[in-house]
Amino acid sequence: MEPTNQLITNNNSVASTTGSLASDYLVTQKIDPLSIPQSQIDKDLEMFKKVIDELASCLDIPDSAYEKAEARYKDLGEWFSRKESHCSRFDPHIYPQGSFRLGTVVRADEFDLDLGCRLRSGISKATHSQEDLKRLVGKDLEEYRVARGIQHELEEKNRCWRLRYKDELDFHIDAVPSIPEAYERQELLKTAM
Repeated sequence: MEPTNQLITNNNSVASTTGSLASDYLVTQKIDPLSIPQSQIDKDLEMFKKVIDELASCLDIPDSAYEKAEARYKDLGEWFSRKESHCSRFDPHIYPQGSFRLGTVVRADEFDLDLGCRLRSGISKATHSQEDLKRLVGKDLEEYRVARGIQHELEEKNRCWRLRYKDELDFHIDAVPSIPEAYERQELLKTAM
């Protein structure tokens, strides 16, 4: 029997799955896939679904972790809006983005929460460089880290700042500073779309 990369589906049709464990098993055991009874295929598929569901539950972020992450980003928003903040005069808006915003966060070594930190007024590309903007946001993040007793140093990344929490829930926040596009640029983008 020639080796094959085929897998039997529950209706006895064949679906290509390059390098699948199932096809390797069938080949090494010299089993003709068409000889497998439908009841066995159904039983195996049910077991496979249970394994996938179990794996998915291990990857998904628990509700308590979601709530804690949400509370922390809201706390950051309040921090940036307080009168003493370096960014407060620029009308800061802290908002989730990426997988957290879409509700598709998955567990890895630690959870990753991406936040936008948009300074909405009184600041532009003409008045502040990208570096100025990043440093301004970094000052408030560093003061927040110290005030909240976060032990890990604020970590500078290429386009963001990373704030790493290590308590009962390991996760980090990547805060990306931004400003709105100039009105002319916004109009240009609208017409291009």
